[in-house]
Amino acid sequence: MNVHVLITDSNTYPVCRDRLFWGIGTPDCPDAFEDWVSSTNSRKPYLKMLVDMLGLNIDDLVFIYERQAGFHGVYKVASPLFFDATSVSNGEGLQVGQQWPLRIRLECLYYFAKPVPEDLLFSTPHYENVFWVWAYRKSQGPRGCNTITPEAGEALLELLVKVNGRDSTHKFDPYVPSEAKPVSLPSYINGERVALEDYLRGHILERLRDKKGIEAVFGPGEDIEWFANNIPYHITQKNIVLQRYKDRLVGHNLCNYKYLHVG
Repeated sequence: MNVHVLITDSNTYPVCRDRLFWGIGTPDCPDAFEDWVSSTNSRKPYLKMLVDMLGLNIDDLVFIYERQAGFHGVYKVASPLFFDATSVSNGEGLQVGQQWPLRIRLECLYYFAKPVPEDLLFSTPHYENVFWVWAYRKSQGPRGCNTITPEAGEALLELLVKVNGRDSTHKFDPYVPSEAKPVSLPSYINGERVALEDYLRGHILERLRDKKGIEAVFGPGEDIEWFANNIPYHITQKNIVLQRYKDRLVGHNLCNYKYLHVG
């Protein structure tokens, strides 16, 4: 089980909170899923957003970060990733529409009325050490879906309790998508070259959802503490990447490859 921080702002957070969902996109993003995975959009951010979200699995823990406010929690992923460009409102004049078509549904585990201010994450040497992944992610600029370490997740929950004392109640109106289109990447036959590296990353993350896939590529699943796409590890924006031994990317049979975490 991974832990994620999902980004919102003062306009989108109330909708996500009240309707128990989260999504990602851009104001000018395509309203057809096929355009999100098209190789002709390789210079657009859509495919990278999708690959990040392929690391979200049902029952993963989620904290929602509201810009200029802090971290809210605690939620869990309650649905597979899907595509729905219809508008969602919280009934108070705020809504999220086509600009957020790639979505997941959430379940609230513990609702805390007050968020954890971001500066508390770096208020002590202990927290600075725990939240290294968030500090380096910030250096890379905005990114909607951010996977953090289990230790950072535990520390965020600890801070939420410190700030709030205890959890409280809230009235939710869970959003039910009207047209939830399943999300999948283009398939490849053996020997066919992968058009973009993001496709390869996405296929690896999809395979990691399956215990057999984890064991086939990385070894016993119980030996893997957590995983994410492009983990930042240095203030100069360097990433830990999945590096291949073979010279070429061939096909979707990823079990033929052995990967290392490298700088």
